[in-house]
Amino acid sequence: VMLSRFTLPAESKTRKHDYSNTQISIPKAAASKMADLGRSIPDSELYVDPKDSSYGRETEPHITVRYGLDTDNPADLQKLSELPPIKVQMGRVSIFETDKYDVVKVDVDSQQLREANKKVGDLVAVPGETHKDYKPHATIAYVKKGEGKKYVGNKSLEGQSFEINEI
Repeated sequence: VMLSRFTLPAESKTRKHDYSNTQISIPKAAASKMADLGRSIPDSELYVDPKDSSYGRETEPHITVRYGLDTDNPADLQKLSELPPIKVQMGRVSIFETDKYDVVKVDVDSQQLREANKKVGDLVAVPGETHKDYKPHATIAYVKKGEGKKYVGNKSLEGQSFEINEI
């Protein structure tokens, strides 16, 4: 059974966000290597927001399967349990840039993740989806604008592979 956990709030009244998401947690060995890379980024380069602790170094390594779900009921996604285990291979470090910061991330290759992403969209509405073209990745850190370029191409995580059986 693949489906055992969701990052969906228990009750709509207690929602912190407008939308929910599905994600996979990265196993300890790979997460530890990601944390090592994150710690190699000097504090002075990190983007932080005193009002939002989710920036800086990633503290809960994960790969988002799909964001923007308009449901808080895990039963709506029960059919994800029919999917095979998700095989993941990490690639090189890359970034994406926003107006405020750069996101240092590791690219991920996984046909099964792409299939899971599609399946989520087949099962529930995703009105809050911000990126229609799914590009699986795992965030390492948020850095100040312009600081991310020096990490592009880093191979320290390349070839790390693992299999996941829960979303």
